[in-house]
Amino acid sequence: MIKESTKNVKDGVELAQESKTGMVNITEGAQKSADMITDLAAALDQQTNAIKEMEKACKNITEMSQSISAATEEQTTNAKQTSDAIESVNEITQQAASSAEQMASSTEELSSMAQQLEGLVAMFKLDTADVKQEERKLPGLEAKKFKKVKKAKEDNLLRVTH
Repeated sequence: MIKESTKNVKDGVELAQESKTGMVNITEGAQKSADMITDLAAALDQQTNAIKEMEKACKNITEMSQSISAATEEQTTNAKQTSDAIESVNEITQQAASSAEQMASSTEELSSMAQQLEGLVAMFKLDTADVKQEERKLPGLEAKKFKKVKKAKEDNLLRVTH
């Protein structure tokens, strides 16, 4: 029985040593797991921070896109206003050209009418040398009548030219 007891004690000591080794292995495994969990938590924190930075960047990009969109809209409006102004200037230029053509035509017509009027007025002009010569040829009473007719023509000519 002593042998058996010794064997039992020996087996108990071996079992205790194996338990100790198992416990050391379990403790080391638990420590490794804890270290892995700590590393995983740190990695998750880094990823969370990276996601937050990406979110900020996305917000900035969205704001820039909205700003660009507003500027593009404003440029489109300005381009339309410029185009409308150019069209207005073009219309005014065409109207001015048309008015200039009408004025040129009117000027030509007035020039022609002035020439016709000069021709008509020329018919009423008297050559004073010829009139005096004719007056000398007429006897007394007829000379007075001729002077009255001459005076009436001159008065008429003055009214026409003024």
